[in-house]
Amino acid sequence: TGAKMIPKLLPKPRSQIRSPQTLQKIRRNIYDELFKTLNLKTLDDWYKISQKTLNSAAPEALKRTDPKAFKSIAFKLMKSYPEKKWVPWLFREIPNRFWVRKEIQREFFDWLGEKLSFSSFEDWYRISMNQISKLGGTRLIYKNYRGSVSKAVYTLYPEYPWIFWKFGQVPSTFWSKSQNRRSFFDY
Repeated sequence: TGAKMIPKLLPKPRSQIRSPQTLQKIRRNIYDELFKTLNLKTLDDWYKISQKTLNSAAPEALKRTDPKAFKSIAFKLMKSYPEKKWVPWLFREIPNRFWVRKEIQREFFDWLGEKLSFSSFEDWYRISMNQISKLGGTRLIYKNYRGSVSKAVYTLYPEYPWIFWKFGQVPSTFWSKSQNRRSFFDY
């Protein structure tokens, strides 16, 4: 069954898909069949599937129901299984512009803090790039904060009066500013 079953789920031609609900149902059926074809055990197993694997498992089905499915497995699965609380950054691949919005960045850091059992803002001084990377935030830090964990924390939690030198690393230009050196010596 599996991949052989998928073409039977598609209407011919695509113009027969009259409503978003119908398209949603067809998509869901396709992903259900792919779930079996790829021998997945739980919905969380989707996090391990690459876009390339998905595309090769049912290229025609994905192209016909969702031409952009080739770009973002994360968003397509989130739409196909809305009952599941997905954690987008756990997917092997996420869309290029995923980390642009500050709300998503803050959501990641809130989730990260829970995962690391942080109970206060002070706990963030102990965060490392390694911890962030292991939990899916490498691109977030490098693309948005030039690799500076302290800058990310400072930016995403502006409500707290951060003391930069308490972090393991400070932004590269931090000590070149006289007011930062003065604050350090006054502390």
